[in-house]
Amino acid sequence: MPKAFSVSGRPSNEEIIAELKRLMRYEPETGNFIRIMDRNQGKTGQIAGCSRRDGRVEIGLLGYRFLAHRLAVAWMTGAMPGEEVDHINCDHSDNRWTNLRACSHAENMRNRRFPGRTETGIKGIRYHKAKNNYEAVVIKNRTTYKFGRFSTIEEAIHVLDIKRKELHGDFARA
Repeated sequence: MPKAFSVSGRPSNEEIIAELKRLMRYEPETGNFIRIMDRNQGKTGQIAGCSRRDGRVEIGLLGYRFLAHRLAVAWMTGAMPGEEVDHINCDHSDNRWTNLRACSHAENMRNRRFPGRTETGIKGIRYHKAKNNYEAVVIKNRTTYKFGRFSTIEEAIHVLDIKRKELHGDFARA
């Protein structure tokens, strides 16, 4: 007989956490969920979940797919995370408890790797060919902050690192 869920048809956060703890255990040191019961998806002792193309780990539970990093926060805190969960080291497959933190979308975007699609290859540094100098720029909350022009890229990087830490705090990433 199918399990009855909340009125919306989707399991409540409490139901998700209860089922998670019934079927698996979370290892905070490794970031893995280990099956403690044989199920269709795997045997006791196996690591639960599968990797997506983007590196994040998904775990099937109650007929839905959940991101392992969100389940890790739920396991450790007893509540599903609010907005987003950030991987501090930017490795989306690393779900160790020490690598996860709840955050807003804006904070999560501040702590992302730079794709390196600029002339300098450095996030926040623009090269002005006509003036032969470098400009240090940080964007926060859709506002662009310019911190001057510098004759060397090293000077621009130094200033940028300081200003980025002032504006982004723990979520600052070069």
